[in-house]
Amino acid sequence: MAVLPWLLPLALLPWPKTGQAFGFGRALDSLDEANTYIHTHEGDNVPTSSIIDVLSANESYSHLLLTLQKSDLVDYVNELANVTFLAPVNAAFERHEIPIGSTMSKDELNRFIIDDVIFREEIVGIKIVSTLNHHGSPYVELFQVPLLLDHRFDEDGENEEVYLVENANVLFDDQYLPTIDTVVLTIDDLLTDPKETVCRYFLNSLNRNTGDERFKVFSSLLLSESTCKSLRMSNMTFLTPSDLSLHLNHIERKYLSHIRGMDDKNLFISNFLVDGIIGGNLENDTITTSNWNNEKLTFSSSYLGDEIIINDEVRATASNFLLSDGIIHYFENEIFDYNDTKSFPVFTARKYLIGLEYEDFVDEIDFRKLSELIDDNTLNQTVLVSRDYGMMGSLKNGMLYHFLEGNNEINLDTDENVLLTSKYCVDTDTNSKFCQRIKLETSPEGKKVLNSNSKIVNIVPYRVGNSSIYIIDNDISLPTKLQTAIASELTGYGKSTQFLKKFNYSKKLSKDNTFYTVFLPATELWNALDLTLDYLIENPLLLEKILDNLIFKGVLYHDFQGEQEFETYGNSKVEVSKDNLLDDKIVINNSTNLTISFESQILYSNGVVHPIADEIPLPQDMRISNQELLSAQDSYEFEKILDFLNLTFVLDSAKGYSVMLPSSKSLLQENITYLLGDIQFLEKFAKLHILPPGSLDMILDCYSASSETSPLLHTDYRNSTSLTDIPTLMNGTHLTCRELASGGMMLSITEGSGNEVRILRHGITIDNSTITSGLLLLDRPLNPTWMNHNDGKLYLHLPLFAILVGILIGVVCVLLTCGCCLMLTFGNSRKGIDGSDGEGFRDDEGRIEHVISVTETMPLLNDEEGSSMDKTKSAGGSKDGVNGGTDDNISGYVINKDTTQEQIGSSRALGRSLGRDGFSKENKGSKVGRRYSTFDARYSMNASASPIDVNNNAS
Repeated sequence: MAVLPWLLPLALLPWPKTGQAFGFGRALDSLDEANTYIHTHEGDNVPTSSIIDVLSANESYSHLLLTLQKSDLVDYVNELANVTFLAPVNAAFERHEIPIGSTMSKDELNRFIIDDVIFREEIVGIKIVSTLNHHGSPYVELFQVPLLLDHRFDEDGENEEVYLVENANVLFDDQYLPTIDTVVLTIDDLLTDPKETVCRYFLNSLNRNTGDERFKVFSSLLLSESTCKSLRMSNMTFLTPSDLSLHLNHIERKYLSHIRGMDDKNLFISNFLVDGIIGGNLENDTITTSNWNNEKLTFSSSYLGDEIIINDEVRATASNFLLSDGIIHYFENEIFDYNDTKSFPVFTARKYLIGLEYEDFVDEIDFRKLSELIDDNTLNQTVLVSRDYGMMGSLKNGMLYHFLEGNNEINLDTDENVLLTSKYCVDTDTNSKFCQRIKLETSPEGKKVLNSNSKIVNIVPYRVGNSSIYIIDNDISLPTKLQTAIASELTGYGKSTQFLKKFNYSKKLSKDNTFYTVFLPATELWNALDLTLDYLIENPLLLEKILDNLIFKGVLYHDFQGEQEFETYGNSKVEVSKDNLLDDKIVINNSTNLTISFESQILYSNGVVHPIADEIPLPQDMRISNQELLSAQDSYEFEKILDFLNLTFVLDSAKGYSVMLPSSKSLLQENITYLLGDIQFLEKFAKLHILPPGSLDMILDCYSASSETSPLLHTDYRNSTSLTDIPTLMNGTHLTCRELASGGMMLSITEGSGNEVRILRHGITIDNSTITSGLLLLDRPLNPTWMNHNDGKLYLHLPLFAILVGILIGVVCVLLTCGCCLMLTFGNSRKGIDGSDGEGFRDDEGRIEHVISVTETMPLLNDEEGSSMDKTKSAGGSKDGVNGGTDDNISGYVINKDTTQEQIGSSRALGRSLGRDGFSKENKGSKVGRRYSTFDARYSMNASASPIDVNNNAS
């Protein structure tokens, strides 16, 4: 069926002002204007029997009549009876530029036909009537489209009559056709506003900007999950609330629009739905009916139907907006009590989580049978849910960890760091309850962070009932077992974790229903024990006793305040006190001060771990003396000396003395033993290695020049003239400490010559005393001979046995030396007697031959070497040579004629022992000495040397 251009929908009309019909157009200018369209003559009684006769009798309807003819609707109109026919004049078609002869459908024509006879005097104000258009509803068969009439007299306009049919003015008087009981109303405009169905209208209201945005929430609820269609909404009155009057936040709206919120949404919107079309002037006909929730409602009106009133209380902002199958009244005030739990849904944490699109979280809660946590609005709690939540299959305990006690515990306006208490609670062996905590801290950027990992996304929580909901960017999980917790978060506490693992505390402290506070000393604290720690490791029962003392039964967090008695893992009683909540110091047994803080504490599955860097809390009944520390070292000789001098009382740790121990090996190397006859020396030595009470602190701290004398130093030893002087048990003798750049420490005698010893290691005794005492291990002993003496001489103290051994060795060496000299002398004399050395002979040509012995010590000079000799000495030398030497510098072998054979032998022997050294001293750096060595080596390899012709050498 073709649609005429003039039937295209116009834009939605604005809402009427008070006293004006909703949706109507311009008013009639004057009755004279009506006479220009209808020509009647008084006294003319033209008999009419049908609507077509009326239209044919007046040329003002020619356009309409031609349209009916072209559309083949003349017979249909002629058959109408008991109706009110709305006849538009020609100007109405021209206003919409509809060509003459255009056609229309029967349904379009029926919009101009009211199914009842309407006389204007019967209409006061607004009246809702129905037309013959039976296609108003897609769900109700033959539902007739409603039409609005407004008839009133304008009191301000001198009683001027106003008669409107929606957007058109009624012209002139009614034309009543008694034969067919029909009224013809002449109108000046076309009814060009084809009405939308209910569902179509609310759908379009979401997609267009018509000023109806303030009512879009209700529209969205009607359309979500196809509610409008599924409930077949038609022939209804809508009490449409404004967005503000509903008091629904975006989470609640999303929940009601969610498929899981379908029932609550239907309950909600049913309050605003009433069957039938109720509107217009109801002053004389108040209507009592019920909404879809069977709640009783009373409809009344004011201003001749311009304003609809519900329950005589709530007035509509705009009324009587007609749709093809319904009517809408708009309200900006609350129509109902939204707290009525029978008529309106109660929002819970579950519904908010669904509205926030965390259905998986809700499903997991239901699966773990924890539904009461999100359904009970009376619970005072905080819910934490991650926006990337993925805990399907997680344990019940993990779900409980997402719920906190209290709904105002997270204060985003302050930078305070606090521990939050979760709803994961366990009954302990002591009939108390332990609830796992969550750390809430403020990051440098001002963000709130949970367990140092998850940031809170929403600054303002979502509140529903007594619950607050926070969204976090990363999921949180229960604290891990002890070993994992400390391994992942601590780097400088390896020795403590090693000991805990060695004695299997990692498993012991992670058992169910047992909860502990663990103090975890830093590795540097263990290292500070040094020799004491070695002793503890060699005696594991003592080390385990210390570890037991570091573990308290029960949980002590950083926010502990007051006084409380705890029991250690070793079943000892300890008193813990803390005066100020903001103070990080706790005191154990009124003696040990420990620093614990929010930032350092580590939560683990069965309690809390406090890393400590102050000191190691030791058991009060533990004792490790100097004697025990000495016994673990190489101290045999030193202990013998103390015993020999009756100084073993210094090993009693209760007296506060400390011992500096050189090893037995170093004492033997220095010839210091208890067998040394000099008792005075031994006593000085021993007292140099004993420190009075309080001195050890000075050494450990290696006081600078600005340091004060140790307050723990015994009064008998506070006589130092220098603040750096460390007293010893030897009166008037002090030590000075010096720290090396490498970290080592050196000690020297202040009144001594500056000799230093190095402190290799140290150990501290363990007792109840407040004075530190212990053992220092030295690389070598402090020697009393290092102290200053008036004569400036160096005294060597040796034991008697060493002196006797030295004398014996000296005598043996003298005897051996004398024997060697005699043997050498005797051997040379024998050679001179038998003529085997130094004796010349003549050869066949009369030349003298000289045989040089292999023991010859005189140098053989060549020309080159001779030139390096002092010429003066050569020229002035003896002229009694073999060949009668001259004054020239002649190379040759010079022999003293007067030297006897015995002297020659002696000189040879002496030459071997002293000749080279003496010669070298006279000619340092010359080649003569080197040539001598060459000569001696050459002829010592060949006993039969070649004869040398002295005369030839001379030449």
